[in-house]
Amino acid sequence: MKIFKKVTSVVMMLAFLLAFIRPINVEAAPAPTLTRVEIWDVKWEDSTGEVFIEVHYNGRPSTSKVTCNNYNCPEQTNLRYTLFGNNNIETGEVRFFKTPYTIDQIYGLPSLVIYAEAQTLRYPRTTYYDNVIIPIE
Repeated sequence: MKIFKKVTSVVMMLAFLLAFIRPINVEAAPAPTLTRVEIWDVKWEDSTGEVFIEVHYNGRPSTSKVTCNNYNCPEQTNLRYTLFGNNNIETGEVRFFKTPYTIDQIYGLPSLVIYAEAQTLRYPRTTYYDNVIIPIE
């Protein structure tokens, strides 16, 4: 019984000491604050003809919204990717939003009126936006 008590006290002491050891390398950094929203490009899928809007965010947005000709475009989360700068530090994101049009339907429109907005993650919430009118020829 004495051996069990000694082993238990040694294990407890070791657990107590390990709780105060700090990690040597800290790799994580907080997400960068949103500073700009840019409508970058309009792309389409070759096989289906679906049209997507590419939006670049400098920083990490909390909420985002994109409309095309007053239609709310849903985000395609499987196409989203993160941008990295020097030393693998996150600088922003690229997101894609699906329009209600296919490439064949766009040629019947006079233009695409695209509006993108996003809010910052932290208080005070600031909204950044960009809008573009793309004439269809």
